[in-house]
Amino acid sequence: MKLSVVVCSFNRSESLRRMLKSLQEMVIPDYLSCEVIVVDNNSDDDTRLVFEEVQKHFKLKIRYVFENKKGLSHARNRGVKEAGGEIIAFTDDDVIVDKHWIKNIDKAFKEYDDIACVGGKILPIWEIPKPKWLKPDLYGYLALLDKGDTVAYMDALDI
Repeated sequence: MKLSVVVCSFNRSESLRRMLKSLQEMVIPDYLSCEVIVVDNNSDDDTRLVFEEVQKHFKLKIRYVFENKKGLSHARNRGVKEAGGEIIAFTDDDVIVDKHWIKNIDKAFKEYDDIACVGGKILPIWEIPKPKWLKPDLYGYLALLDKGDTVAYMDALDI
């Protein structure tokens, strides 16, 4: 099976570097082919240079594409056009993925016939102390998600 990871980036080259490092550290089963597509969404920082530096030592197939129409939807749609995988996994440039992320995505699609997409925990790495007023019922506004460690089906009403 082939899986494409699409990483959209806009003016966050240093966080992109950390993100790509976490992709490098993933455990990928031998039977799984994985490509990484970095979509530069018209950045004016050194995103391209960071990509070229990281690419030299990247163990997975990795490509850079430039999308001049600004906006995450344009960047993701460009990533879909470029992807060759049967499964497309999206992640952001400010994320650090778990080393078993791809393995768990593959496992979910093999175990459950009736799914169209999968997701998982999204936990923060607080660079400063978390504000006291920030309570768990507000986490959704920050795209944080923790439904525990068991499989759960979600629909639009659960989000």
